[in-house]
Amino acid sequence: AGWSFSNGPEWPGAVGELEWSATEGRAAPGAAEVVFNFEKGGNYVAAIVKLPADPPVKAVRLWLKKPGGNLVTFRAADGEGQTFQKNLRYTFPGWQRIDVTLGQWNFHWGGANDGTVRGPYRDFHILIENDGGIRTGSMFIDDVEFLTGPTDDAGSLKTATYEAATFALDEG
Repeated sequence: AGWSFSNGPEWPGAVGELEWSATEGRAAPGAAEVVFNFEKGGNYVAAIVKLPADPPVKAVRLWLKKPGGNLVTFRAADGEGQTFQKNLRYTFPGWQRIDVTLGQWNFHWGGANDGTVRGPYRDFHILIENDGGIRTGSMFIDDVEFLTGPTDDAGSLKTATYEAATFALDEG
C-alpha cells in the first residue's frame, strides 16, 4: 500500500511495472519487484512511496537486489514540490542494505529550485537507470523502514561503528 510505479515519461521508451514477488525476499519470501525494459529507450523506471508527514522522515533504510551494472538513484520531493536527487553506484548483485539520508543531495529542481527543503518530504523514489547495465530485468526492494531519529548538523544519521570480526592469520 502507498507504492506506485513510474516509467520516467519525460524520456519515452522505458516500460515496466511494480509487482509483488512471492519468491524473492531478503530473509523470507516476498519483496517488491520493479520490472524494467529499456530496449526501446527511456532513462529510468521507479518505485515511489508516500512518506508520513509526522514525525518527519530523516532517512530511509531498505534492502535492494539489483543487476550489478545498473545505477540506482534516490529522489525525494518536499512539501512545496521541489525534487532532490542523489545516485548510488555499486556492483554487488545480491541483497544490499542501504541507508539513504534525506539530505546532502546532489541535484534539485522544481518548486523553489533553490536546494532548500520546505516542509516534510512527501514521497521517496527508487530508480533503476538505463546507463549501460542490462536493458531488461528486475530490481527487488525489501524491508523498507522510515527513520525519524536524530541526525548530525550535516543531516546524516548519527551512527556508531564497532568491530564485529577481525580476520588475521593464526601464527600459532
